[in-house]
Amino acid sequence: GNGPGSFANVIAGILWTAEDCQSKCVSNLSLGGGASQAVNDAIDSAYAGGVLSVVAAGNSNNDACNASPAGAPLAFTVGSTDNRDSRSSFSSFGCCVDIYAPGTSIL
Repeated sequence: GNGPGSFANVIAGILWTAEDCQSKCVSNLSLGGGASQAVNDAIDSAYAGGVLSVVAAGNSNNDACNASPAGAPLAFTVGSTDNRDSRSSFSSFGCCVDIYAPGTSIL
């Protein structure tokens, strides 16, 4: 959905996942906001605990490094492509994006 939330709750969820992970785990975060060192630190801490966080690059057509959790160094950040395998017009971009995947008009 599209709605308000707090970075405090996002951080709590990331840390809960890291604490609950028994071995190697994957989390998916399709959310974003402005850059937050606290969110990025939580992603990096979870990674150290065995959790790979796969995160959306963002839908603002901006540098993903300027958003969280997309800009977290140890996040696996995914941008969007269209049915021509080009970057979706809205997809965030930049060196923090690890991979692009189909996300617009794919059928």
